[in-house]
Amino acid sequence: MKNYKNITLIKTNFFVFLIVFVFLSSLVFNSLLGSVAAFAMLCCGGIVLVSNLNESIHILLKNKALLFIPILAIFSSLWADYPLLALRGGIQLFLTTMFSIIIIFRIERRTLLYCLGFSLFTAMLASLLTNRFALNGMTGEYSLIGIFESKNYLATHTAFAVGISLAIFFYIENPTKISRLLGFFLLITSSLILIKAKSLGAIASVLVSIILMYVIMSYQKILISISLRVLINFLVGFFCVCIVSTIIYSLTHHIFDEFMYSLDKDPTLTGRTYIWDRGIELIANNPILGAGYQSVFVINSSVAEDIWEFASVPSGSGFNFHNIFINIWVELGILGLILYLVGVLFMVKRIFKSYFISDPSKVISLYIFLFLFIQSFLEAILFRQFTLIQFLICFAWISFDTSERRVINVA
Repeated sequence: MKNYKNITLIKTNFFVFLIVFVFLSSLVFNSLLGSVAAFAMLCCGGIVLVSNLNESIHILLKNKALLFIPILAIFSSLWADYPLLALRGGIQLFLTTMFSIIIIFRIERRTLLYCLGFSLFTAMLASLLTNRFALNGMTGEYSLIGIFESKNYLATHTAFAVGISLAIFFYIENPTKISRLLGFFLLITSSLILIKAKSLGAIASVLVSIILMYVIMSYQKILISISLRVLINFLVGFFCVCIVSTIIYSLTHHIFDEFMYSLDKDPTLTGRTYIWDRGIELIANNPILGAGYQSVFVINSSVAEDIWEFASVPSGSGFNFHNIFINIWVELGILGLILYLVGVLFMVKRIFKSYFISDPSKVISLYIFLFLFIQSFLEAILFRQFTLIQFLICFAWISFDTSERRVINVA
């Protein structure tokens, strides 16, 4: 077990609450405010970093595993087709991850949860009031995007809001009227957006994540022998591997196509299978090192232009391969994929070694992990700079650590 007994928390006051709220809001509103949000995030993160530089360095060294992929992204600029883009994106991802780790460790967990709740409630309310829609080139329909850059990002942040609202409303220790109201109104606004966005995939992912979350929490409460628990964990893991292997086999041998045709559904999953094929072609060209971090969807890139034309979106639009495994392998090669898979396995190990009942941080983290893992097969929204998603990846990883921390006043 790691020893963090010497790590101290910054005791919450109005200034600290404001710094954390602005930091998280800049991540949530990044797609709307752009460089202004990025600058605000860097300033707020920098303030917490230098408030105790030695301790911040100690925290980063103890959590260096979270920095492996950002560091690989930076080094990918050495072989990327667009080295400056890879270098800039890698540095930005590194800074986002670094500041996220420090804030998660140095700020009281209750303060973090309240700031998360308030920032997401502001975003949900703004999305309802702005009523922004965008044309979905894959379906030809207009989709609600709110303050976000795409329907997928709206769905992801709305899903986070649902999970965080449940944790704040039901699991905050010694709840206040403010926390109850925050959890309640966040749940209402996020649920309204899920319904208004008409995203069946997002709704299904949220419901499955909530169900699995409570199943795992209930399982962790059961008093059984260690040997039986190890056996059950092995069988569940083996069953999950079989399911994933079956899905991959069905997709690669056209069994899935025939099944979808029998249901009168689109077997291409709204064009995703074509995009995956193009990604696999890139992997075959450079399976070891990859094309470089964020160095594929670039103007004048033949693959990118082809996919943009296929998806009926303007050249230069933000895009990905809609599958995190393919996306990481394309950009960061086999090493990046291995780092991601090892991280997932270690996260699963941490979850099943943690016997929690009502810790709101772990409730949120379990929900986040389940939702992002379910989404990973159809979306590639992880490991992007200046995003709340990257912060929550760090939050989930750290929340299932068994570190000890204490609160002191910081001058």
